[in-house]
Amino acid sequence: MSEPRKIIPLRREIEDSRPLYTLTVGEFCQLLREGRETKPEAPVDQLLDARAAAQLLGVSTEWLFRHRKKLPFAVKLGPKSLRFSLNGLREWIAAKKA
Repeated sequence: MSEPRKIIPLRREIEDSRPLYTLTVGEFCQLLREGRETKPEAPVDQLLDARAAAQLLGVSTEWLFRHRKKLPFAVKLGPKSLRFSLNGLREWIAAKKA
């Protein structure tokens, strides 16, 4: 960033007790970077096997395998390996209840 400049208050036309200041684009970006709050991290997702996912949904494992292509939370890990996202499963259940 370039040399710090003096912040000069501007005259305002509107009656307001707050002063108005000018900043360069670089100074404005620096203020944004300094004031930016850290985003909370998303909870770590767990991959469940068919038995655990079926238990949470209250269905059979056969039902899960039959409907796997329609389920947005099904994750194919390999040719014969299928898991189910816990976060995706919870969102899907919440959407079905609404």
